[in-house]
Amino acid sequence: FQNKEEVLKSNEAWVKPIDLDLYCNHESETALHVAVRNKHHAIASHLLASGALPNLHIQNNNQNEKDKDNWSKGHTCLVEAAKNRDMGMIDLLLKYGARDDHNQALLVTSKANDHLLMSKLLALKAHQDQESIVNKNAIAEMHLGKSLKGRASASSLTYNSMIPSTPVMINWHQTGSLTTIKEQWMIDSAVRLNPKLRLSPKYQPMALHAVTRLDLSNNEIVSVPASICNMQSLKFLSLAGNKLEALPDIPYNCPWLEEIQLQDNRLDCIPTSLFKLANLSLLDVANNKLQFVPFAIWSCPNLRELNLSLNMLSDLPTSVHLSRHESVSSLYGESQMFDAISIVSDIGSDNQSIHSDDMDNDIDGDAKQMEEKVSQLDQTAVNHC
Repeated sequence: FQNKEEVLKSNEAWVKPIDLDLYCNHESETALHVAVRNKHHAIASHLLASGALPNLHIQNNNQNEKDKDNWSKGHTCLVEAAKNRDMGMIDLLLKYGARDDHNQALLVTSKANDHLLMSKLLALKAHQDQESIVNKNAIAEMHLGKSLKGRASASSLTYNSMIPSTPVMINWHQTGSLTTIKEQWMIDSAVRLNPKLRLSPKYQPMALHAVTRLDLSNNEIVSVPASICNMQSLKFLSLAGNKLEALPDIPYNCPWLEEIQLQDNRLDCIPTSLFKLANLSLLDVANNKLQFVPFAIWSCPNLRELNLSLNMLSDLPTSVHLSRHESVSSLYGESQMFDAISIVSDIGSDNQSIHSDDMDNDIDGDAKQMEEKVSQLDQTAVNHC
């Protein structure tokens, strides 16, 4: 060293005189825990800026010796801020990398019925989907029209600001606190990864079309928003292990949706429109309360695997057992019938696999029956209530 100042600077770089993460109060918590609990924003900000770790857990000294390995399951700073419903402190902690790995903060906000904080915490579980892209053409057609004139009316600046570009996968699997899903929660999660949409609140709902994978499995969800049926980039949807009794009975407009998991719910019917999804290849509705399935299962264009096991089915649908939402004329107009569909069912209490190649005779018979009915009714749709 050439002078004394350089020696002092080098010592400051080598030695850390204060341990910001030292456990105090009988080795149970750090200074940051205390600052967050008592809403000392300035102190917490200085501690975090100086390198205090936001994800350390409060240690429970009342645990037995055999439970010492589990002390890390105590509350974090984020949980303390959630208890205080301190939005400013939560934002500060998130800025410095706070996480809610065990959903403890989410559980606190859920019990308080604080949807704003729930949305902010759920957004942490949204990530970029590296294996997918956003269906920009479908989004443009939906909002700008199919004509070139309609697209030309929007400037390139407006177009780029309103169309999300980052594909999003949302993983809300087994959060332990979700009984319903709000559309705004999904929007906020997608906007977090498409920050340019924050500048255009009017177009933020379009962020929904950036969601490519949506995993809501193993919660206690009883209803889902209809907007799930209209996500243009969605490829995978899992609602397995919830308490759903019905799905939205509206037209499904998810052109890229390939796989739907609905097993282990309380569904008693499947919307017919679900089988009009052009790219649907796998549908699992095992262990529900289905007593019938719509005849449209035979006309789903790309369906390859349908799991109907552990339901209350007594038979598979034929043209004479149309569901209440189907009509002879509408089904007769379908161009594609059985196409190598593999169906797993528990009809007659035994699981069995039914392949389309074994049922060609039944198909021909059904088609003839449908033709006769259509001619007799002068092409009038017959709806079964």
